[in-house]
Amino acid sequence: LLERLVRARGLSGDERREQVRAWLDDATRHAPGGRDEADLLALFSRDPTRLEDGGPRHAALRRLLGRAAGRRPVVILVDDATLDGDAVSFLDSLVRSTDAPLPVLAVVTSTDDALAAHPVEADVLRRIAEGPAGEHIGLGPLDAAEVEALATGPLGLAPALARDVAERSQGHPLFVVQLVGDWVSKGALE
Repeated sequence: LLERLVRARGLSGDERREQVRAWLDDATRHAPGGRDEADLLALFSRDPTRLEDGGPRHAALRRLLGRAAGRRPVVILVDDATLDGDAVSFLDSLVRSTDAPLPVLAVVTSTDDALAAHPVEADVLRRIAEGPAGEHIGLGPLDAAEVEALATGPLGLAPALARDVAERSQGHPLFVVQLVGDWVSKGALE
C-alpha cells in the first residue's frame, strides 16, 4: 500500500529515501517534516524494532494518509481482512480516532468462513460496519445468467462453455475467474 502510494516500489534504500522526500514535499506543498519522513521510512523498513507498537505505527499511517487525502480522497482495499489482524486494528483506530475525519474510503472484504475462523477480527469488523462510519454489504452468489454474462463478456467464452462454468461455479465469481484461468494455463481453451 505505502510503496504504491508514494511510488517507491522496487527502489533501493537511497532511491526510496529520495522518493519519500519528493512525495512528502509534493503532498504538503512545503518541505517535509522530519517526523513524517522518519515514520514513513520506518514503515518501509519492515524493521520490527521501528514503530513496532500498533499505536505509534497506526498514528504514523494516519498522518501519512492525511497527507495523501489532502490532495484527493483515498481508497483503501483490505482483501481477506480477517487474515491481517494489524490491518483490522488499523481500520479500527482510523474509525475511532478523535482527529478530524479523513476523506478515506476503506473497502474491506472477507468470506463468511474466514469471519467464523477469526472471531476477534470479525467482531472488530462487525463493530466498524455497524457504526456511523461503516456499512456492511453482503454479497451472495451470482445467478446463472450473471455468471454466463461474466464468462461470455470479459472472459470471452462461448455460450455453451459459459453455461458449464455457471453450473460448476455455483455463482461464485472468483471461482469463475480461477476456473477459466486454470483452463487457460493448461491450454484447454483456444
